Amino acid sequence: MSDFKSKTIVSIFWNLTERLGNQVLRFGLGIVLARLLLPSDYGILALTTIVIAFSEILIDGGLMMVLIQRSSNSNKEYSTVFWSRLFSAIVLFVLIFFTSTYIAQFYETPILKQVLQVISFVLVLNSLSSVHKVKLTNNLDFKGQAKIVLVSTLLGGITGISLALLDYGVWALVFQTMTIHIIQAVLFWFYTKWIPSATYSVSFMKSVFAMGIYFLSNNVLLIIYNNLYVTIMGKIYNPTTLGLFTRGRQFEQLPENTTNSLIVKVLFPILSKDKDNKLKLKNHTVEILSWLSYIITPIMLLLVINAEPIIEFFLTEKWLGASDFLIILAIAGIFIPINNTLLNIFNVIGKPIVSSQVYLFKIVFTATLIFFVWEHGALWTVSIIILDNILVLSILGVITKRFIGLSMQSIFKSIGSVFLINALAFTLVYCFLTYSTFILGNFTHIMVSAIMYCFMIYVLSSILKMNQIKQIDKRIKNLFLKK
Repeated sequence: MSDFKSKTIVSIFWNLTERLGNQVLRFGLGIVLARLLLPSDYGILALTTIVIAFSEILIDGGLMMVLIQRSSNSNKEYSTVFWSRLFSAIVLFVLIFFTSTYIAQFYETPILKQVLQVISFVLVLNSLSSVHKVKLTNNLDFKGQAKIVLVSTLLGGITGISLALLDYGVWALVFQTMTIHIIQAVLFWFYTKWIPSATYSVSFMKSVFAMGIYFLSNNVLLIIYNNLYVTIMGKIYNPTTLGLFTRGRQFEQLPENTTNSLIVKVLFPILSKDKDNKLKLKNHTVEILSWLSYIITPIMLLLVINAEPIIEFFLTEKWLGASDFLIILAIAGIFIPINNTLLNIFNVIGKPIVSSQVYLFKIVFTATLIFFVWEHGALWTVSIIILDNILVLSILGVITKRFIGLSMQSIFKSIGSVFLINALAFTLVYCFLTYSTFILGNFTHIMVSAIMYCFMIYVLSSILKMNQIKQIDKRIKNLFLKK
């Protein structure tokens, strides 16, 4: 097995353990909390997202990506980033604390003031452990990260559920978040045993300033885009509608966040080693795209088929309004990991300005369309995300050809057959469940559709002799032969 594949498999395994395990754990805990809380509670918490996320990016200043992209960093350089982040976090925490009144007035939600004043302290907590995380990422030590994240999520979830049972409402979600970040800060320090030195390198900050600004601009635009819907919906509609949207999005983000984490935390460091070899970078990207689409597309289309049964089964009828949002987001979710992979290529080759330009286009395009459709309702507003991601994929196919020789034709070749078999499987399963005379309960509907869909994908993949199914069959045979 090649060095590339070996490192990729080990890193992916532990990153999946962290991300998927964390997402599943949060998902399970979230189901319990959603049954105890109201959509408006989640809507209020969602309103803090844009403030916290934007502040995190300003604190980062692009320095985390710089540390990951560089082949090696000294202890003094790590310490410099640590002190820079901590100082920035304290400043922004104080700023948010005293401006929370105006933010609450903007959204016409009085309780948002107190919520922001408390939850913004996570900025300081995150700054205490962010460099520790980067050190582990650079060493491809995802095993330690997985353990820390899972333990903190579990303890934070227990805290949130306990407070929800005591009728604390939105505060149950706030203190769940606080508990998670406090425990993570302590455990990352204990696990890495790294203590920042009392040094600061001005020359280092000057040397990475330009690259940091590029990463910062890209991340700022990314945060604005990712929170554009929350920001606009929170202002135009109401906390309940926003709460339904965020819960629908959390179901879709379970697989999406896992793949995004693989791209940023695993594939970015590995592909960075091929940044000077365009042919190798192109071939590895094609391989990654084919596997990403093969895994993510069936999951997203199963969410489309089962949107209403999933919401009603897990969250009860009071959350059924989230199912329409879930359908829209799941369709867009087919394209998002593909686009994110292509966008991260520009970070790999040291051209983050290209990613910034693409996200600027996405923001302007989305905001413009929202201006024309928001009066038709929240579903029309959210539906823009589908058109946005299809259009961006077409644009990225032109740009990647220029930089690494990866054309739209090559991209489509790597994912075209995956889209074909999924379109056939989706049509057959959807028609069967829609026109069948059987009356299925929610759980049975979910299980029957999943079994049928997976069977159809396996059969169609075998007929087309797709490389993915060949490798899966080979690994299964090897596993049984070993036994």
